[in-house]
Amino acid sequence: RVETETALPVTIIDREDMDLRGASTPADLFETFTLAHPPLLTEQESAGQSARGDNTSIDLRGLGSGSTLLLVNGRRMPPHPISQGEFGTPALSVNVNTVPSGLSSRVEILRDGASAIYGSEAAAGVVNCLLTPRFDGLRTTLRGSLTHEGGASEQRFTLTWGDDKLNNRRTRVSLGIDALARDALMASDRWYARQADLRRTLKLPAPWNGQPFTLPGATALTRDNDFNNASSISRFGFYTRGLANPDGSVTGTRPTGNRGINTATTTTTQTPAANLSTDGRFYLVPLADGRVGFHPSATVPTAAIDSHLSGYYHNTNDAAYILPKTNRLSAGLSVDHRLGSRLTAFADLILYRANSVTGRTGVQIDAADTRNLSIGVNNPFNPFGSRFYHETGAPNADGSPRFLGAPSPVVINGVRPLDHKNRNIFVQSTSFRALAGLRGKRGANWEWESAVMWGWAHTHDFENRNIRESRLAAALQSADPNTAYNPFGYTFRLDPATQFITIDRPYSNREDLMSAMTDEYHRRAWTGLGIWDLKASGRLGSLFGNDVSAAAGVEARYETYKFRTPPYAGRAPASETNPFIRRGDNDFILLSPNDDADLSRKVYSVFSEVLVPFVTPRNELAFARSLELSLAARLERFPGFGNATKPKASLGYIPFRWLKMRASVNESFKAPNILQTNPARRQVFATGISDPYRFEVTNIFTDGSTGRTVFREGNPGLNPEESINYTAGFVLEVPFIRGLAFTADFWRANQNNLITAEGGSLQLLKDEEMLDDETRRQVAAGVPLANVDLGSGTANYKGNPRIQRAPVTPADRTAYATYNDNANNLIKRGAVGPVLDINEEFVNLAGRDIEGIEFGLEYRTPRSERLGSFTVRGEASFRAKFKLQESPGAVLGNDNWEDGRTQWRWNVSLRWARGNLSLGWFTNYFGSFVDTGVATTAAVYEFLGRPDYIDNTTTTNAGTTRYLLKVRPSWTHNFNASYRFDRRHRFAPLRNTSVRLGVNNVLNADPQLVDTTYGYQGSAYNPRGRQYWLELAKAW
Repeated sequence: RVETETALPVTIIDREDMDLRGASTPADLFETFTLAHPPLLTEQESAGQSARGDNTSIDLRGLGSGSTLLLVNGRRMPPHPISQGEFGTPALSVNVNTVPSGLSSRVEILRDGASAIYGSEAAAGVVNCLLTPRFDGLRTTLRGSLTHEGGASEQRFTLTWGDDKLNNRRTRVSLGIDALARDALMASDRWYARQADLRRTLKLPAPWNGQPFTLPGATALTRDNDFNNASSISRFGFYTRGLANPDGSVTGTRPTGNRGINTATTTTTQTPAANLSTDGRFYLVPLADGRVGFHPSATVPTAAIDSHLSGYYHNTNDAAYILPKTNRLSAGLSVDHRLGSRLTAFADLILYRANSVTGRTGVQIDAADTRNLSIGVNNPFNPFGSRFYHETGAPNADGSPRFLGAPSPVVINGVRPLDHKNRNIFVQSTSFRALAGLRGKRGANWEWESAVMWGWAHTHDFENRNIRESRLAAALQSADPNTAYNPFGYTFRLDPATQFITIDRPYSNREDLMSAMTDEYHRRAWTGLGIWDLKASGRLGSLFGNDVSAAAGVEARYETYKFRTPPYAGRAPASETNPFIRRGDNDFILLSPNDDADLSRKVYSVFSEVLVPFVTPRNELAFARSLELSLAARLERFPGFGNATKPKASLGYIPFRWLKMRASVNESFKAPNILQTNPARRQVFATGISDPYRFEVTNIFTDGSTGRTVFREGNPGLNPEESINYTAGFVLEVPFIRGLAFTADFWRANQNNLITAEGGSLQLLKDEEMLDDETRRQVAAGVPLANVDLGSGTANYKGNPRIQRAPVTPADRTAYATYNDNANNLIKRGAVGPVLDINEEFVNLAGRDIEGIEFGLEYRTPRSERLGSFTVRGEASFRAKFKLQESPGAVLGNDNWEDGRTQWRWNVSLRWARGNLSLGWFTNYFGSFVDTGVATTAAVYEFLGRPDYIDNTTTTNAGTTRYLLKVRPSWTHNFNASYRFDRRHRFAPLRNTSVRLGVNNVLNADPQLVDTTYGYQGSAYNPRGRQYWLELAKAW
């Protein structure tokens, strides 16, 4: 082991290891790597702009998928064409499921920055998947699996064929085909995922179980609803009786003289009779007796678990998929042909095709995205429209009575009508890579290789049952009962006994109306990757009697990206005259418009490496059996920012036969991807962004934390992300215990110039500071506060130029005057209008400082005919530091041990073999961490008796102690057994046949609950739970 280990730390996962880990897909396999961070991109993705379907990434050490280079047979693969957001920027990473896992023979993981060798994207390390090498014959494998709890059953067929005797053994051909069919795993199949409100699992500890309690010295009840992730936009809805203004604000009122509404109730007393707040707002809510009533408030109904009003919230997991239904086909073909004794031609072909089906809940109508959407005055389902109100109080044409007063539209603030059916998402992905080249020998000591490669990936993502905004808006304005749309889900009536508008009965919109309003949303994207390379390696000369070797090469890379959406899914045509289609937007509810794109770039590289062996076993010295130095460098030229040159040095030292010490230092980089440098603007809908300058004045929900339109644009002036990496470690073959080896490697990475986006919240904080400064300047210059002009809605805006605001209205001036007249408000403010949109740009801002130690263990017993042989393998990773700096000069925040960044991960495998029988066991450990989304206070911590599941060892950047949920460690165990029938078995059909059966997660361990969409932490737990599998293989 000491002699075979390199100066760089490399982990090798062979076929036996893969079988012990029980992984059926590359995604499952990579999640068991101890140095892998839970990826941000997984098969759970369902949001409209996410990379959905049979797609996941790998993230070594938490540096992001764009910093981990994934290779197949030593060469790059084209990235998945749908980008995924990481750290606020679009990431283009290789889909790990394109690796033909059924054909993989082993995986090599270089646990060190490797940009000096492999170029960009190798800052965190390299994962190289090697497909089945030389093979002669035919082998077929059938595998099936079932889960104990249901869902995610799998069927798999693998065929491998090879012939190395063609053309008098000059030609070798191998072919592999791997087909996988997997059923969906629904959130409803797992108790911890079926409810977005995790309090309803009844397995959470206090205070997060939602149960009320009273702190000492207090009179009010204390509740903690952190685990309630249900949506406040539900089938009941939130509305305002009033007019929508062009700037997105709403002027709401009660009916004239409060006619038709019940003003006697309070915000805590709901009845079926209409009731509105003074500014016209109301919710429909479930009542304690099962009926539906009005809730007259601008405040969302209580989510208290012991209140009937908690039923107002929508369970977004009711139609969610944890794993999509997937049919996947992978194929690999390789050909080697010897042209002569010193020249060989080679080629390979890799093909991947997957069809996936996933889904999500029905479309919601959200005023933060779809402004000014209102139910027309003449819509017959409008409880405050012309059906129930008339300027003179005249009855309807059918004689039914109406109230005296002006009818009013009703603005929709948020609702998820039952008629908006659950959406199905269909994703078709294809990836292809073809390579051809020559390799040969030159002279006595040099070898060379040159190849040309082309690969491309294509994804077609389409989703049904989406709502066309213009068709919905037209139906909301319609006066015809046959074409008018009712978003309430109920009808209303005028109760002659009470003289109130009252909820009458449930209502479903006509199927033909809904069919006319819905449409499919389509996205198509392509990536291309072309590479030509030439490399050579051999002996340079001699030093101290040892051969000095070198390698050098050149590479040219061509990258392309193309994105397409059909009309109205992207942006509406400029010639569109439909008044219900917003200019510059698309025509789909809650789906961001994206412009078509055609991008490309060329990258050129030159690289070299030299190995200098000062001491080898041929000239070993006392305490120096081997000493070698490796130096490498790579120069890459990118368009835009020019050249990036990165060096690497590593040292290997063997003082004794049983010990090797190694160390390396290198500089790595990650170039901006083709989307991050694209200057075109991309529109998205971002949630949870508050306008601090206006919200302190108005205190209305549209100025508070809500969704906002954000435009993001690439930056051609971006520089590469850069890092310095250090590793130092040893390999120890324990003396006097044959077969026992131990490794340990310390590593550290310091990253700078990380590419990120100055997000909407940060932009608005800058805006607040600039507006306050300008207000103070004008007041100091003698301008009356009421006359301060901040240029809102004009080209002369004095705030952050990346914020666009509406012009100031008289209502705005009144609100600011009221605020400024209050003596308690020490900071006086000039008037501005509400935010219309935010512009973000990708910039080099952030930095990371991380370090840790990785351990390895292997023990192989001598083979015994009586006892067989044992093999024990283990690996562990300890992360000592993970600090993040979000901008230059900012305090380094300690994010270690937070949100899946566990300090300890380890696994151990045991394999016993005797004759044709073998048994295997694999244990995987994912350590504890704190969930920053679940916090409480010191008072609650003390009141509960300082329970061990509340951690108080972490602090904010300002040094304030935090009280967070401590997520306990997770353990899972896999078992398998196999038997191989030899080729001389007396029963002919069993000859050369093997049978393998196994159980993953033997104990059916449940996950530790965390505050995520599906209640568990990815990588810490596989949602399949206990899984039974059987595999039959036969060689022909």
